[in-house]
Amino acid sequence: DEGPLKRQITPSFLPVNRNITANRGSTAVLRCIIENLGAKTVVWRKASEEFPLTIGEMIFAPDTGVSVEHRNIIGTPETEWDLIIKDVQPSHSGVYECQISATKILTRYIYLNVLSDGKDNMGKRKNQFLF
Repeated sequence: DEGPLKRQITPSFLPVNRNITANRGSTAVLRCIIENLGAKTVVWRKASEEFPLTIGEMIFAPDTGVSVEHRNIIGTPETEWDLIIKDVQPSHSGVYECQISATKILTRYIYLNVLSDGKDNMGKRKNQFLF
């Protein structure tokens, strides 16, 4: 007898803008809103890099301008984990991953495009990327 039935609630990502465009030198905010996170941990990483930028609220990024902002959304099972990049540069452009550490890792991909002089990294005028 296991007592009361324990229901396993799976965390899920809520919709956010997944194509972020920022001007060089500004602050980029990559949002990640999760429903039913429970005791699981959120990890931010840049897809092209081996090591995580953040694990929970701990920062591992060598870039001192990188931080994570965490808040619970009152009255809901939602938590927000935003990756903040200050003084963003073209080298910050790329695909970022907001991951939930669970038995099976859940990942949300967010694309950051940093404009220098009003143009994207390919020299074209600003455009939208679709994921």
